[in-house]
Amino acid sequence: MRRISFSVAVLFLFFVSQPVAAGPIIFGSDVVDDELLNIDSGTGAGTAIGGLGTEGPNVQGLAYDPNTDTLYGVDSLNDTLLTIDTTTGLATKVGDLTTSTPTSLAFDPNTNTLYGAEPNTDRLFTINTTTAATSLVGVINNAENILGLAFDPNSNTLYASNGDPDDPDLLSINPSTAASTVVGEVGIIYGLTFDSHTNTLFGTDPSSKLYSINTSTAAKTLVGDVGHSAVYGLASKPVVPSPAAAGLGLPLLGLLGITRPRRRRTA
Repeated sequence: MRRISFSVAVLFLFFVSQPVAAGPIIFGSDVVDDELLNIDSGTGAGTAIGGLGTEGPNVQGLAYDPNTDTLYGVDSLNDTLLTIDTTTGLATKVGDLTTSTPTSLAFDPNTNTLYGAEPNTDRLFTINTTTAATSLVGVINNAENILGLAFDPNSNTLYASNGDPDDPDLLSINPSTAASTVVGEVGIIYGLTFDSHTNTLFGTDPSSKLYSINTSTAAKTLVGDVGHSAVYGLASKPVVPSPAAAGLGLPLLGLLGITRPRRRRTA
């Protein structure tokens, strides 16, 4: 009986110690109220963190660097790159962008590269996170008015939402050349962000509803209403999976009195 109990206990410990993938922390920028939001990835509900402090509601693009725990934004009125305090929402200027403003951002944590796309020319740039200097990658084909960018570090793929009302497609983009492939029609999507731990692409529509988006078909599933006027920028901070019952297994075994069977001593 004790051998059976011990086997059951081992199985119990195995299952409770398996990592549970938690949803990301999603940041959003409300361009009407000029606020940084914390958006629940499970319900879509948005909570204001604080005012961005820019000269008007201008912050449209967001991107998060998990290697340095830094949230970036672009001020589309003043053509500047910003860092944003995720606790207070306050934005700080990094520098003046050396090209017309990209209004969408994405960050590649594998190469520490910040990307930006211009909506009018559909040009893709890399942005120096220290100086705000930009370097042209290329012109995104199949695009007319890029609205959102997101980077999947697991497949090294950039995703973009095309704002053309006749072809509101989700695009996959080669980050080295800017060459794109149409995934499918997704509708008008302003903000995009990708969570690498749950492999989920999120986006917001013109009515500030949050969706999860299938990266193979572009089919979207409603998560919920953010509850704010105009959420144009999105960025996600991955939550590292943790054991479901960290530290509970061994105390539980102690309470149950389950231990490894002892060998009998031989005379």
